[in-house]
Amino acid sequence: MPLPKKEALYTYADYAAWETEDKYELFDGVPVMQARPSILHQAIETEIVRQIANFLDGKPCRVFSEIEVLLPDHAAQDADDVRNLFVPDIAVICEPGKLTKQYCLGAPTVIMEILSPSTAKADRFIKLGKYQKAGVPEYWIVSPEERTITVFVLRGDLYETRAVYNETDKEAEVFSLPGCKLDLTSVFSQE
Repeated sequence: MPLPKKEALYTYADYAAWETEDKYELFDGVPVMQARPSILHQAIETEIVRQIANFLDGKPCRVFSEIEVLLPDHAAQDADDVRNLFVPDIAVICEPGKLTKQYCLGAPTVIMEILSPSTAKADRFIKLGKYQKAGVPEYWIVSPEERTITVFVLRGDLYETRAVYNETDKEAEVFSLPGCKLDLTSVFSQE
């Protein structure tokens, strides 16, 4: 299939047929190319995934980096027809039934996005709204430049800011994973 055109709307079925090495997401069917992450971005992502994976060892939840997450408009929507597809930096999935061989269909338990200059606006506004609407219980925005982490937790149908951590904090709690605390000294020491 030819590469996507910005003026057209697409579904997951279209996305799966594209022959490209570029990383795309779909925002209401609109293809949005994602830039490759910096070394700092990747180092922070790796450290957070490592810590969460260690915590989850022997538990039913799983942590993934850059898994395709399809957010259907309604429960009966076929995956091929989904127009909202995101590839979050980190996702924790505690419902194994949402996982297929290729993607997660439905809201993960936790999503974490690490800001890059090219993605910051989408992560802070568009994705926050989409994740809230889809019912993602916990959403983290990690800012390497500001050296902060903002944690949003669903209360009813709306996100509330549950915590804001910075480089002077020693640890950050993952509220949806009771007992999981990340060592921020290690996270923010990545260069």
